[in-house]
Amino acid sequence: MTVRGVDLTDLSPVSHLLNAPSRRLTWLTVVKASLAVAVAWQVASALPGDVAPVFAPIVALMTVQSSLYGTFAQGFQTVAGNIIGVALATGLVNTVGRTALALFVATFVGLAVSKRLPIGSGARGQVTFSMILVVGLGPTSGYATARLLDCAIGGAIGIVLALLIPERPQVGPVHSAIETWARGLRESLRETATALSVEDGAPVPAAEQHPFIDGMLHRLRAADEGLTAAVAGAFESIQFNPRARRQRAKVQELADVLPWSRRLSLQVQAIALGVDALYDRASLQPRLDRRVLSQLLLAASGLVPDRSGAPDQAVAAELRTALGRTLGEATAHQASVAVVLDSVSLLGRLDHLLVELTDTSLLPVAMGGEAATGTG
Repeated sequence: MTVRGVDLTDLSPVSHLLNAPSRRLTWLTVVKASLAVAVAWQVASALPGDVAPVFAPIVALMTVQSSLYGTFAQGFQTVAGNIIGVALATGLVNTVGRTALALFVATFVGLAVSKRLPIGSGARGQVTFSMILVVGLGPTSGYATARLLDCAIGGAIGIVLALLIPERPQVGPVHSAIETWARGLRESLRETATALSVEDGAPVPAAEQHPFIDGMLHRLRAADEGLTAAVAGAFESIQFNPRARRQRAKVQELADVLPWSRRLSLQVQAIALGVDALYDRASLQPRLDRRVLSQLLLAASGLVPDRSGAPDQAVAAELRTALGRTLGEATAHQASVAVVLDSVSLLGRLDHLLVELTDTSLLPVAMGGEAATGTG
């Protein structure tokens, strides 16, 4: 699924349904899963000849997810994976019995078959799991049909419970992810400013980076992944959900924060890498005073918002004035553009960052953009 040109990879592939970051185990999910297991066991136990309906509660447990979308997709795939595994293992155990060789063959066939199936990784694992369980349970004469029905019963009960008790849209995690991203952006700007504030630090060898670079890049990547997963989880939580009618517009507004946050993260990374390339290098003498640039970055960090709210235009105007003055000082009395090109590039990226942070026509609605403030 794509939102404003951003691929929400945690939503589209159903193979992520078991381990995607958007899989959130809420208390309501815990209650529904427990209820599904109990009901599935009770219903399957009532079937004639079904003396050990273990597959019904297992499939019910695997089916119940925190969203209807996840429950539907996981339910159908889990049922399919278990039915395939039970069918294959039934024929195997009735042919060769319960032996170590049977377990070897069951595992090998289960993994080989599941590798070729066009289903998610969790459901593929169920093929092998169900084959091993069937072999371990012993002869299946007169019981094969009941085991197949167990799988269908478990999946059906999980889906029915999800339909009867839909969960609230997952909007809160997106707000938390935005706050985490904003905090990471501020910390990255401050770390860069701190590195510049050290006047006589030891020169950094040409083959090395400043110590803060790796941590900063990891922090921003993790924040982007967290926000992407949270947005994907929010969209997933409103699919087929009758409780989400009034939340769809809100989720879209929050999704619009994602491309904006990525642009800002890229600008901050570019600024930090530019500082790393120019400063504390034995062969370079940047025209841009490091103390002045440090102060500009600290001021810019204070403009990064956590949530919706009109940016402080007075602070932004003062910062732009300082930026223009710094640009003039860096380019004064220079005969060659090449001498100041790197410094000008750094200031240009910082100016672009300020525009993204303060121009209400560029801010997402969820972060105080024009539609939220009512400005024209």
